[in-house]
Amino acid sequence: MGRDSTWGEDKWTVAAEKLALLSEPVPLEVVHILTERSSVGLSELCRTLHLPKEYALHHLAELEQAGIVQQCGEDGKPCYAIADEKIKKVVDILFGN
Repeated sequence: MGRDSTWGEDKWTVAAEKLALLSEPVPLEVVHILTERSSVGLSELCRTLHLPKEYALHHLAELEQAGIVQQCGEDGKPCYAIADEKIKKVVDILFGN
């Protein structure tokens, strides 16, 4: 759950990098789905978004590296949830919730 050393240390850089990730449609849709539920399994996420597993995992890895999402375990199945509660506020603003 944290940031990798490749992510900038200054808060403005970190915020800009997170927003850059969310400027892409697939990561934004993933985050939107995760803000509506407490957690989502990888299989369900792939079905909902009509994405191949590898493609979904690529985006989830980027979002996890940025500290936006985190893995959570449910019965040994890959599951994801929002790691940064502030991201929920950003999504609420974008989608008028």
